[in-house]
Amino acid sequence: MKSRPTNNSKKRMPEINNEAYLELAKLDYNRCQAQHQIEWDHMQKWYEDFNLQEFGISKRDLLLTFFLATASIFELERSGERLALVKSQVLCNILTTHCFIKDGEFLEQWSQLVKEFRKEQGRKWGWCNKKLAKDAHERIGRDVNSLLLHALDAWLKKLGQGDEEFKQVELLIQTINICGGHIVSKDILSHDEYRALSRLANKIVVNLENGNEKVMGMEYWKKTKQMSSKYQEIEKDMQLLVQLVLQDSSNGILSRDIKQTFFAVAKTFYYEAFFTSEQIENHVSRVLFQPAV
Repeated sequence: MKSRPTNNSKKRMPEINNEAYLELAKLDYNRCQAQHQIEWDHMQKWYEDFNLQEFGISKRDLLLTFFLATASIFELERSGERLALVKSQVLCNILTTHCFIKDGEFLEQWSQLVKEFRKEQGRKWGWCNKKLAKDAHERIGRDVNSLLLHALDAWLKKLGQGDEEFKQVELLIQTINICGGHIVSKDILSHDEYRALSRLANKIVVNLENGNEKVMGMEYWKKTKQMSSKYQEIEKDMQLLVQLVLQDSSNGILSRDIKQTFFAVAKTFYYEAFFTSEQIENHVSRVLFQPAV
């Protein structure tokens, strides 16, 4: 049986008049929360094992990334996809801000990029990719190492070429779908419907990042005249993304699971853009660490 959304369960509790249903909602919420806390313990160990502090990643940064993943992929049975999202996002951030930026600019030559990646730090993160593949194999019974390497290689190549449109969202989506067993061949990445979803998700994330250097808060977006057109464009694109995700594929090539991943990843960036740091910290505390009583 699939678990219910932790956020929605707690939000609707005051509306439940039936005591039995209310207790079930609390049990369900606390069950999800307990699983997420186990995963958070795992992530803290991963943080220490890879010495992420050395790369400028704080535990607070990791907690925020983990929270955003649990808010978008909350189901108990999707633990592997959730952790894959967290780890791949941390890896993306480190590679773009630490390993491959010199004097504020991306390395221009692909050969230089490969050389950097093959250094000791690169081998460490290559091992991280193998660990993702190993964990996925244990869950889905399929070797996905070559698919993960292909996804990372394609992303690094685009990064080395200075492709501004190839954002990390593309790699995150591929990693989740591969680790979840939804993508079994890289051929699907060239399918027209997949490419259309990729372009739309990338556009949404780019606009969110350009319109909101860090976190502006929803009220800022609504009240600032300069941002109103951008806000409307993002809302329109999010609605279109939902429509494309929910409608059946014309030829059945893309599963619902694959398409929903595009929306899940877009939501993580959307949420972070529209809430202040104080609001997010409050949500983290309540959703991850305060049981329903």
